[in-house]
Amino acid sequence: RVYGRLYLTEKDGGAEFTKDDERIAMTLAAQAGVAIQNANLLEEVKARGDELAVLEERDRISKELHDGVIQSIYSVGLSLQGSISLVDRDVEGTKKRLDEAIGTLDNVVRDVRSYIFALQPKSVEEKGLEHAIAELVRDLEVNTLAEARVELSEKAFELLPDEAQGDVIQIVREIMSNISRHAHASEVSVACAVRDGDTFVMTIEDDGRGFDLDSVSRGDGLNNMEERARGLGGSLTIQPRRPKGTVHTLILKERT
Repeated sequence: RVYGRLYLTEKDGGAEFTKDDERIAMTLAAQAGVAIQNANLLEEVKARGDELAVLEERDRISKELHDGVIQSIYSVGLSLQGSISLVDRDVEGTKKRLDEAIGTLDNVVRDVRSYIFALQPKSVEEKGLEHAIAELVRDLEVNTLAEARVELSEKAFELLPDEAQGDVIQIVREIMSNISRHAHASEVSVACAVRDGDTFVMTIEDDGRGFDLDSVSRGDGLNNMEERARGLGGSLTIQPRRPKGTVHTLILKERT
């Protein structure tokens, strides 16, 4: 494949080009061609990597939409259909069903907002990780009326490389979403600190009803959080909180 042309001018002093000169020029041209080809291939690999990341994220979101949002909407539809047949015979039962349907739709709205936020990665870059976490906490307070306490360390955030911040906010978002939908918590705390001088530790606690990690049906959300933590070279642990609730702990060691 031809990438360009190499032009040679006259030698100093007017000497003629020899066969050795020709071989040197052809070797130089071949090396230049290989360098250009390698550069082009690297650009293609990077572009394909970006495309693959987008496809994987689309696949993840489609699974979560199917398992969560679509199933919830379908359930609401069935409940409303049943309410039609009860409206004349059981007014109180109908009201209860409508209240449950409204609650489910509220959860769906929160989930959709989370997905929309997930498709806007620049929000972390523009506002910073600390601001993005604070926004998620405010959303939690508004949607659940839970009281939230936040203690974030700037020094802890300095341990995180820029490329890790997107994964961290996705983990926090998923945890907040689970608390909003399932925990029925009245108090939530979010804290991050530096441990041993080189380790980022974030803890999210709630006083909700908790769950058994070994027996609960694991959806994509839990698996995705753990995979993101491992991809950052860290770990995410989920443990019961005493006397009730759940503790999520994200630990990331500074990479040197």
